[in-house]
Amino acid sequence: MKQNTFFICGTDTGVGKTLVTGALCLYFCHKKKPIGAFKPLESGCASRLTPNHIHRNDSSFLQKCAGMKEPLDEINLYWFKEALTPALAAKRAGIQISFPKIKQGLKNLQKKYKTVFVEGAGGLLAPIKGLQTNLDLIKSLKLPVIVVARLGLGTLNHTLLTLDVLKRNKIKVAGVILNQTKSSLSLADKTNPGILKQYNVPLLGVFPYIQKKNPKSLLKGTKKLKLEIFR
Repeated sequence: MKQNTFFICGTDTGVGKTLVTGALCLYFCHKKKPIGAFKPLESGCASRLTPNHIHRNDSSFLQKCAGMKEPLDEINLYWFKEALTPALAAKRAGIQISFPKIKQGLKNLQKKYKTVFVEGAGGLLAPIKGLQTNLDLIKSLKLPVIVVARLGLGTLNHTLLTLDVLKRNKIKVAGVILNQTKSSLSLADKTNPGILKQYNVPLLGVFPYIQKKNPKSLLKGTKKLKLEIFR
């Protein structure tokens, strides 16, 4: 079985990579193609329900979008209460993050799914184990990358810096998705995609602002993207 696995990396935290990853999973489900989602690291899992209650929002969201029957512990290997970079969150929780464990977790899913989306935690150079970053994990997993970036002001610098680091490390970039995080479009929102194209950025499109994050709306959003790379 030909394996297609992609690492979904953000240019920063909070750019909407979980939303976009979930939408891509729904796209595959709509096409009747089995899809696996893998979120090895998740921070900020403390719930408001009770002080000790843990709810892995991002991992649970991906599990539902992909329609996966696997236990959540197979989709998400490490989770932390505090909304911190995984390296610090793990240190404060007394937990050792293992790259071999993450690699094995991915292999287990690859045996079941032709396509797997691996969502990172934070931006490309966010520390996830000691001084090792998402970049080191990507190298370890040897995966092509899909970059998710904000559509608005400031994204040119963040996106081009991220792509430059990936290029210098000889990591294949499958594409860039700009995520519209606000309902109204500023001049920067309207012009950024065109400017990035001038830099030969492999833009897959702009994922539109989604007010109600339900499956129907998310699936509709994927129609704005060029997803031929998955065919």
